[in-house]
Amino acid sequence: MSLNFIQSGLGVAVNCRELLSKVDAYLEHEELIEHTFHVFALCVAFVKLIGEHKLDVNSELLLFSAILHDIAKQINEEGHNRKKYVKEALKKADIDIDPSYDEGMFYIFEAHKGSFIPPSEVALGSAFLRLCDKLVRLRKRKKDAGKKVHESLREIHGYFADKNLQDEWTKLERACSEIRGFISY
Repeated sequence: MSLNFIQSGLGVAVNCRELLSKVDAYLEHEELIEHTFHVFALCVAFVKLIGEHKLDVNSELLLFSAILHDIAKQINEEGHNRKKYVKEALKKADIDIDPSYDEGMFYIFEAHKGSFIPPSEVALGSAFLRLCDKLVRLRKRKKDAGKKVHESLREIHGYFADKNLQDEWTKLERACSEIRGFISY
């Protein structure tokens, strides 16, 4: 996968390339590797829109989270978004995470599957990763993928409404509508 399309202003291309390489070497299933690359690419497309829509998202944290979001599936398929399994997988893959990203990344991992209840400071990044993960499944025509996209949107919208973050929801909606062209069916 070429990372040349990452905006040079992000300053994360080299780190992403190295991280993608380590994840590629660690993961054993080609389908999981392919899924990870597609989720990452879709998150890159969202990152390009973040500045345009003045979204409060840490782009580097989102991209690193996209690369690592399923790394623990080899250890525990159902609990792969839990901190203890992710830490174990990171150790086995010889991947060190910048401690300043540690907590935020684990919140994003937890929110990409199951209940959507991240802290508000990582809510948009969590929403982007969750939607990218589901949209890649939809693109691959996975069973129940459309249903999962709609359920995730409903849950994310409910979260933003409950937290009185309607402006952020509107910006997220706009970014999602612009990204549709990226997803070819």
